[in-house]
Amino acid sequence: MLQQTHQVNRSGGFYPVKISYTAEAYADTLTPIIYAMKDWGLTYRNKISAQRTMRVCLVGLL
Repeated sequence: MLQQTHQVNRSGGFYPVKISYTAEAYADTLTPIIYAMKDWGLTYRNKISAQRTMRVCLVGLL
């Protein structure tokens, strides 16, 4: 594929060169990992948001 792209570039072919990808069935094995990372991110965002809110409240008391 890369060789073909270089050949198109050297021959003055049409731009942009379109390349399409499709996921293999094996890619579905990543689904639980992706959801676990999403859940971790949401939990972390909520934790950080709560800490910021707590700081703002404490500063307001001073």
